Amino acid sequence: MKSILVALQFLTPIPIKLKSVEPKDLARSMRYFPLIGLLIGLFLVLVKTLAFGPLNFSGMITATLMLLTLTALSGGLHLDGLSDMCDGFYAGRSREEIVKIMRDPHIGVMGVIGIFFILMIKWSVLASLPLSMLYYSNIALILVPFLGRWAMVIAAAAGPYAQAAIDGTAKPFVDNVTRKDAIISTVITLVVTLALSFISGNFVWVALMIVALLVVMAMVMISRKMLGGLTGDILGAVNEVTEVAVLFGAYLIYLLR
Repeated sequence: MKSILVALQFLTPIPIKLKSVEPKDLARSMRYFPLIGLLIGLFLVLVKTLAFGPLNFSGMITATLMLLTLTALSGGLHLDGLSDMCDGFYAGRSREEIVKIMRDPHIGVMGVIGIFFILMIKWSVLASLPLSMLYYSNIALILVPFLGRWAMVIAAAAGPYAQAAIDGTAKPFVDNVTRKDAIISTVITLVVTLALSFISGNFVWVALMIVALLVVMAMVMISRKMLGGLTGDILGAVNEVTEVAVLFGAYLIYLLR
């Protein structure tokens, strides 16, 4: 229960006060990251159901409310990581310079562009989903934040933490996460994905786990090349890019059904 509360405290803006949290507690909480994503996904379904149902909002307004909900429930933390990565990777010439740029509280042009396009892609796909198809749209909305949080665990387990970043926020997570944590997280993710696939009667949804894994592999390789490892900003960016990839993959499933 403590690990779940730690995960909830770290991944959402919900104020949770815990007396003492050790680095190993932070790392252990990662095995439950997908469960936090699952809760966020269920809340997205609730927002969609109310907006598109009783309130009779249009698809575009419903998409805007869902995007606002998805962003608010993460406190904008992952978008901040994405913007920092875009600024650092674009302007930095050395690992130390990249880290310095990424730690700058001011946002640069590339960071703004990165956030703009990520949000625009999310909104356009959300607005294009067939919201009236309950099984399809609900499962898609659940899997987006669910697989995004799982991707962060796999990335952290792949590591290592970038030495140039010294002692960033994500260091206790990346340094202490174990193979067991990654396996438990993956089992949770696979079981839930299979359960949702069984409910919908279509196991093609499992393919979205492969999509998420490919995103993780690509971003970990890029981060290792640019920084020599991962940082908290990279983990946030992994979540954002995975969410977009999964969302777009869900849309392709609809088109190819």
